[in-house]
Amino acid sequence: FVIGTFGHFTLLNTLISTGIIAAIGWVLASRNRGSALSPAPKSQTLFKSLTGIDGALIFVIAVAVVLRFWNTAYWPYNTYDEFWVYGYNAKIFMMQGAILASMGYYPQLLPLSLTYSQLAWGSLSEHAARTVVPYFGLGSILMMYVLGTRLFNRRTGLIAAAIWALYAHHAEWSQYADLEVPTTFYFTGAAAFFILSW
Repeated sequence: FVIGTFGHFTLLNTLISTGIIAAIGWVLASRNRGSALSPAPKSQTLFKSLTGIDGALIFVIAVAVVLRFWNTAYWPYNTYDEFWVYGYNAKIFMMQGAILASMGYYPQLLPLSLTYSQLAWGSLSEHAARTVVPYFGLGSILMMYVLGTRLFNRRTGLIAAAIWALYAHHAEWSQYADLEVPTTFYFTGAAAFFILSW
């Protein structure tokens, strides 16, 4: 956002700023290492002592995720939000190399994400832009697993993640560049980490 507002979008600028932000995060995280947050007990590791039900849940989640990646990679923009909001804004950002002062649309997470994918590709491409979309869906599924596991146990986490992966609205909207899935990803992650810190 800072680059697009005060500078120009280039792949190098994006990588440098991302590296700086990651370095700051790494320094802050390393200062907190060894704090009160304890790692998950050994019995909570994902692949240790999997039952048939656990394996079936993981398989179902994996199939759902693979189908979303396939649908996202195969189709270009095909919904209103991609044509006229998020995908459109990303095209403008790519063509102008910046966020226009007149761009008053809300919020910029998805347009910027679609822009970064195209910067890595090197040109305007709807397929390249949409490659980032299923990662938000995958992230929300993983956060649901973390939330269920930390609240109760591994089985609960797997069931919660499977329900979320198979939930009809999530299955539909996680294939498009729409804000509901990233919002769910961050909200679920915030809830999980709030519970961990509490």
